[in-house]
Amino acid sequence: MKRALLVCLLMMWCAALAPGLRAFRPAQEPDVKKAVFGLAVSPNGKWLATANGDGTVKLFPLGGTGEPRTLEAHKGQAVAVAFSSDNRWLATASSGDDMVKIWELGTSNAKVTINAEGVIPSSVAFSPDGKLIALGGIRGGLRVHNAATGEAVLTLPGHTDGTWSVAFAAQGRQVLSGGGDGRAKFWDATSGEEVRSFGGHSGAVLVVLSSNERLMATVGEDAFLKLRKADNGEELFAIEDAHAAPVGALAFSPDDKWIATGGFDNAVKLWDAAAGKPLRTMPGHTEIVVAVAFTPDGKQLITAGWDGTARVWNPATGTLIRTIPVLVSP
Repeated sequence: MKRALLVCLLMMWCAALAPGLRAFRPAQEPDVKKAVFGLAVSPNGKWLATANGDGTVKLFPLGGTGEPRTLEAHKGQAVAVAFSSDNRWLATASSGDDMVKIWELGTSNAKVTINAEGVIPSSVAFSPDGKLIALGGIRGGLRVHNAATGEAVLTLPGHTDGTWSVAFAAQGRQVLSGGGDGRAKFWDATSGEEVRSFGGHSGAVLVVLSSNERLMATVGEDAFLKLRKADNGEELFAIEDAHAAPVGALAFSPDDKWIATGGFDNAVKLWDAAAGKPLRTMPGHTEIVVAVAFTPDGKQLITAGWDGTARVWNPATGTLIRTIPVLVSP
């Protein structure tokens, strides 16, 4: 059975999958070209990047002045974006053209193009020093490339039924991935060997590390939110039915006090990471929420989804600060 989270994260499967194969199905499939699939906030807090169903990547200034910029990035859905730690480079990934591109901010030409044919990209991440880029794909693939040349330096086994999230850990010495097999895995970024693996979910999962890398949060198709110790997998809490439907987005606040989630139920929720208790629900999105991210100062939470908008919230109060019409009319 195809995973419900596939539908949330990569809507390009909507046309390809037989109707009877999906465990979860929204009431109405939205227009792919009007959906936002991913977002990232630059480490300096100046820019918001969105990966969009029409193949564009849009850059919005956060605070201050400046006009939004549009990159005609891909032929087909752009599904993931990531900034380098020095704020110089932006990586974009597309399931439509099976490409990952690396752009120098302030320009409109890709400096590096990586052919990810056969992987079908779903997620992308820079190493802390910006020299490597990790790429996950829905065919289970997990690769590490040289960010300057695009050359593949490591191919990892990945996961069965897709690799859905990737990140670097241990100062870039390890790669962390979440997959359709319900597992979170750590890999040695040099040898490619699996370091450790944790299960506990049924269906596809996303995984993120806290900023101090001591904690690991996972969410997924089974609607559980789980928090573990990252070194040994000890479960600190497990919240059943964290959302009323599968969970498709996850982020720690910069101070690791909060966890933000977004779900198939169109809701954004904030959780106390120490107590495992819900703090507030932020309604407003009219379609599935597929991306959440905090600004570096933790004062804003930005969310995006199938309704073609990005929304900026005050996480301390749950107040909506503004709505950014990414792919819809203001």
